[in-house]
Amino acid sequence: MTSYLFPNAQFSLDHLTAVLRTLENDKNKLVVDLSCRKQGAKWIVAMNRWQTLTDMELNQGQANLKSRYERSLTFSY
Repeated sequence: MTSYLFPNAQFSLDHLTAVLRTLENDKNKLVVDLSCRKQGAKWIVAMNRWQTLTDMELNQGQANLKSRYERSLTFSY
């Protein structure tokens, strides 16, 4: 799922929206567990067993995205 949501290590809101559409927009049916790796003072979403860093930094903007898709996104550090 992470690879689908982050093609070429770039987050795709269109892909997340498409997945939710297939689930009849029921956010309770989808949980995406995103791993994060510390890069300097920042936390970056990582994939491929923390080997590939994505373009998504955990910050207030991502917290707003998480609240919008409340039960769909889970971050682990």
